[in-house]
Amino acid sequence: MGCSGRSDDDAPSKTRAVIAADITTRSAERRGYGMKIQKYSVGVWGTNCYFLLDESGEGGENRCAVVDPGDDGDAILRRLSSQALHCDTILLTHGHFDHMMALEQLRQATGAPVYYS
Repeated sequence: MGCSGRSDDDAPSKTRAVIAADITTRSAERRGYGMKIQKYSVGVWGTNCYFLLDESGEGGENRCAVVDPGDDGDAILRRLSSQALHCDTILLTHGHFDHMMALEQLRQATGAPVYYS
């Protein structure tokens, strides 16, 4: 374990995740889908929350989906507002509490439907 408080084994997996997200974004843009992915760590558990931005211009300007809103609805709503984004869909990858504690606040503020797997 290094000075950072994490094992050296953590670095490769985080690097792979960043590269995978970058490849996914570039691939979507290259194919003309007009999608950009933004990743945020939210709440006390540091849940990975994603904004999937629709940059195609179809269905209105500045649309996005929020994936796994975590437990800090205020922070998510501030980020949406600061980027002038309209959340029109909320996606949950699974039902663990740390991925959905801000769900009701976000749903009420945006009116977005919720989909989960």
